[in-house]
Amino acid sequence: MECKKTLCRVCSFGCLMDAWVEDGVVCRVSPDQDTPTSRKFLCAKGYATRPYVYHKDRILTPLKRVGERGEGCFEPISWDEALDAVAEGLKRIKQDHGPEAVAFYSGYTKWYRWLLHRLCHSFGSPNYGTESSACFQATVVASKCSSGLSSSPDLNNAGCVLAWGYNPDYSNLPMPKLEIAKAHGAKIVLVDPKLTSAARRLADVHLRPMPGTDGALALGFGRYIIRHDLTDPAFIERYLVGFPEYAAYVQAFTPEKVAELTGVPVEDFLAACRLLEHGPMAVSNGNAGIIHHKNGVQTYRAIDALIAITGGFGKVGGNRPSRVTDPATASPYLQPEFIDETRPKEARPKLGTEEFPVWSRCIDEFQAMTLPRAILEGKPYPVRGVFAAGFNARLFPENQK
Repeated sequence: MECKKTLCRVCSFGCLMDAWVEDGVVCRVSPDQDTPTSRKFLCAKGYATRPYVYHKDRILTPLKRVGERGEGCFEPISWDEALDAVAEGLKRIKQDHGPEAVAFYSGYTKWYRWLLHRLCHSFGSPNYGTESSACFQATVVASKCSSGLSSSPDLNNAGCVLAWGYNPDYSNLPMPKLEIAKAHGAKIVLVDPKLTSAARRLADVHLRPMPGTDGALALGFGRYIIRHDLTDPAFIERYLVGFPEYAAYVQAFTPEKVAELTGVPVEDFLAACRLLEHGPMAVSNGNAGIIHHKNGVQTYRAIDALIAITGGFGKVGGNRPSRVTDPATASPYLQPEFIDETRPKEARPKLGTEEFPVWSRCIDEFQAMTLPRAILEGKPYPVRGVFAAGFNARLFPENQK
């Protein structure tokens, strides 16, 4: 059996792992322990690499539809036949309707997305989109609107960590390791409707708001911080815009009102508030759970406001700007430059620009939830073809039709 160094590509993070191979077959996988940039552990998705690769239902040959659409009848064809058919179809649409009439879309996995984005631009279309239109990219919108960039908690120096949607044992591997903060005595407030293993293991106080009410909880924390002089006046004076209006707004979110809106008992909420006094305070945000509610962006902004009013941005023990790096080399990504090099200069605005102007300005993707309208109604202009990888029609509005 031979050990091969490789990357997990089930999702998007490229975690380093060892694949143990015998006679060309992966027998097992384990976290890479040798590379300095390795996280040295895998999540459930990484450990599922073997069944992911060798699943009996995995399609290994291109399939071409035969019969009527919807009958589910396909026949195998060669890769050359498939590539020729796709290329001819795309070129025909481009010639007849323009490059904008083709949308390029990606679901999971994510490792190839920068290549698909480049292909979209090289084709001449501005319409590159992903499932993140209804998922993580909304956190990026919130962060850009609040502070211009995302941040991560300084767990080595925090006195208290407010962890939102934190469940690394079963979900997002790159979540910060709260064990680091716990080891040096930091207080942990964990917010999650579910009673998770992380909550049992790490939380000093575990708050379980009703789903979709996290924003009210964050605004209640803001009121407590202001009323108990836990703010950073110098930071507020120098960097914050709109603090007086924010301070007035949060006064309505008393402990009793927070309990009414969230279902969190008053005594539990106040117990969590008192832990915030063990500063400096850092905030760890979950990536997707909160954002799957209709008020997700504003909820994230309310959480980000807690970092701001305590002066935590860029502060030791607070939250520091995030730097995106390649997991294998720890060097900065050059993907944006690669994608931008062939960006079409004369194309029409990407789909969703008019309906979602903030999204369109913050995110270099079309808002994919507008795709059905462009296909069915031709608004804002017709889409005649979709080049899709990992496409799930159930993700889109009114998908029963």
